[in-house]
Amino acid sequence: MKVSIIINNFNYARFMEAAIESALGQTYPDCEVIVVDDGSTDGSRELLRRFEGRAILLFQKNGGQSSALNAGFRASQGELIAFLDSDDELFPSAIETAVKAWQTIVVKVQFPLEVLDRNNRRTGLRMPRGPLSAGSLLKQLLETGRYIAAPTSGNLFSREFLDKIFPIPPDEFETADSYLNTCAPFYGGIVALSQPLGFYRVHGKSLSTVVHGGSIHLSQMQKLMRHALAEKALLQKLAHDRGLSVSKRAIFSHWMHLKLKMSLDRLTHPPGVNRFNALIRSACGMAVSVVKSHELTLLRKTQHVVWAFAVAILPSGQAAKFIGYAFDHAPNSRFSKLLRRM
Repeated sequence: MKVSIIINNFNYARFMEAAIESALGQTYPDCEVIVVDDGSTDGSRELLRRFEGRAILLFQKNGGQSSALNAGFRASQGELIAFLDSDDELFPSAIETAVKAWQTIVVKVQFPLEVLDRNNRRTGLRMPRGPLSAGSLLKQLLETGRYIAAPTSGNLFSREFLDKIFPIPPDEFETADSYLNTCAPFYGGIVALSQPLGFYRVHGKSLSTVVHGGSIHLSQMQKLMRHALAEKALLQKLAHDRGLSVSKRAIFSHWMHLKLKMSLDRLTHPPGVNRFNALIRSACGMAVSVVKSHELTLLRKTQHVVWAFAVAILPSGQAAKFIGYAFDHAPNSRFSKLLRRM
């Protein structure tokens, strides 16, 4: 099967060449590489000229990641599609390994990525942190609004599936991963690999980077919350169109979303008796979700429950440190790294 690797870039000149070379260097023999520059102003376009003849180059005005992926998908010819962010990289055998795992009844093969820190050093951590979900996941999605999915760069999609859901609505989804991951279980099963097949780079400009330079970026956390609300609206629409029902508590009953909501509440609301009581209720709700979770080990369940009540009851400064521990994907301290590995 022919594979198209579509790379979207916006002002990531310092990372982009490594991403493109990783796509061009795949051991799988039938790959086309498409690079969409989304209106970069940092010299990316000049650097891209080096790849003329080796990759298909597309240039457009800035419209966001979803707009860039829509353009790349229209230009692609592959039966299988990989979307690679220009600050990430694929291992040489990534596509070959994912194709070998492919099954005709699935919509995607997903795999974890190794985390690189802001200085391009391997951290020994992976994204996502826990084992990826696999199989028929629609029931789980309708009940909780969530399953463990890989970042955008950690997926190989069926073109047949993507033909049904593209174009991605760019006004609703600034980034594509939440849209793709929410749609996938409605159209088929998912295969999950356990070994990392690429690098996920954590740096100050990426959407997932809530903690940078030791500081919490509240605006990034608020963006993540907006994405969660967009996921909920999409989930409800997809279910409604098929005559299915979504749990009333879907999205915000899952511990991962409760963690985000608790963190925002603690960071943005002034302390007081009413706020304290609300935080305790949130901590209890997160604890219940964590205990019921099938994706967490006993050790990680204990860690999350302790975290929830620590954020609820500790003084603001200490609570902020615990929030930082939870959202720092590339921590520097040994203690933080230990927490991420638990």
